[in-house]
Amino acid sequence: MGTTIGRKIRERRKELKMTQSDLAGSEMTKSMLSHIETGYSNPSMRNLEYIARKLHMSIAYLLEDDVTDHGKQQEEQSHIDIILSDLSNIDELIKEKAYELAEKDLDKLLNLYTFNEKSKIYADVINRLGVCKLRLQKVEEGRKLIEKCSSIYISNMLYVDAARANINLLKLGIENYDYKDCLVILDKIYEIYNKSSTKDIFLEIEMLVMQPAIHFALGNYEKTIEVCKKAISLSRDNNLYYRLDDAYRILAITYMLQDDFNNFELNSNEARKYVEFTGNKLNLAKIYHNYAKCENQKGSPLEAIKYLNLLVDNAGDKTFYYYIEYAKAQYLIGNYNEALEALMEINYEEKPKYQMDCIYMITAKVYKGLCYCKLSELEKAISEIEEAIKELGEYINTGYKGFELYAQKELSFAYSSLSEVYSLKGDYEKAYMLLKKSNKVSKGN
Repeated sequence: MGTTIGRKIRERRKELKMTQSDLAGSEMTKSMLSHIETGYSNPSMRNLEYIARKLHMSIAYLLEDDVTDHGKQQEEQSHIDIILSDLSNIDELIKEKAYELAEKDLDKLLNLYTFNEKSKIYADVINRLGVCKLRLQKVEEGRKLIEKCSSIYISNMLYVDAARANINLLKLGIENYDYKDCLVILDKIYEIYNKSSTKDIFLEIEMLVMQPAIHFALGNYEKTIEVCKKAISLSRDNNLYYRLDDAYRILAITYMLQDDFNNFELNSNEARKYVEFTGNKLNLAKIYHNYAKCENQKGSPLEAIKYLNLLVDNAGDKTFYYYIEYAKAQYLIGNYNEALEALMEINYEEKPKYQMDCIYMITAKVYKGLCYCKLSELEKAISEIEEAIKELGEYINTGYKGFELYAQKELSFAYSSLSEVYSLKGDYEKAYMLLKKSNKVSKGN
């Protein structure tokens, strides 16, 4: 059996044009690998798991008895090489979000070849197919495929691959606002990952950077800050600098939402430093939006506009994020017509994916009302703000404390803005009642 395992490892290594040193890496010595390949030694299960992962082979295949002739093995290996090449091309399609094309190509692979349904390569195929199904809103099909490939990976002791597969279900939960279920999925991912004898720091960082959306939704700011800091430490300690810009950016946002502008600026500056190094213009645009939002909150609209210009330079187009902060800045300056023009550019029918952004978009209607108020169009002002109040009220009892707190803050602002309109209208009793309501909401009552 040792000879068979060794021969399979040696043949596959040579086909991949890897040296013994390349394969051994830091996990084992070159001499140990040489003894395994020649059949003088049997690999430990830990070494076998490592070798199988490096060679894109299943442990089950390595452990199978040599019952087929060499010609057939060569033919099977040739098919595997073709499939691996196809999967590489499919990965590019998925990266470009061409999910329908990727789905078709994966279906072709499954129809063209007869797979061992216990093998890693079959799990790799259905894993990608599951991702495509999820992206194409074929949720149940996608979920079943992800669960199936995860089971295959686990049976082959490929725990890191299984954990990575389940990350896709975690992303789905976040996108569907099912944050409590996300905690269950997250526990499952860690349970699977902790069984692996080899560690994947990139995956560990990925798991940490995904968590703030969950913890923030549940209103746990301390946990949000904790996982961001842990991701930063893990990345820096291992000299990877992987997702550092995201971790610092999310940390900065968390501080800004608590009106901690000093820590916001410190972490935003760190995020900006790393994102400029990586050249990720989309993330840089997000950081400039956060700077602009912070400057408006501090009452510095001219500084906000400087950052918004930088946002456009990097994003290439103007989204609702830009228009809201640009309108706020113009309102603070006193250019009410220009602020209104910006707010008119927002398409309120296009709901953002994240609930925080949905609430943020509704605040644009409050500012429309305030602009109308300054332009003495009081009935229009009342209509806009009352519509915003109604929509914000829908987020007060979501069951997610983080969103509820954010919605309460914006609802309080909406009531105080409406109070201002009624005061100008001369209805001081109504204005006073709305101001009391604003104070009551801000206290969480």
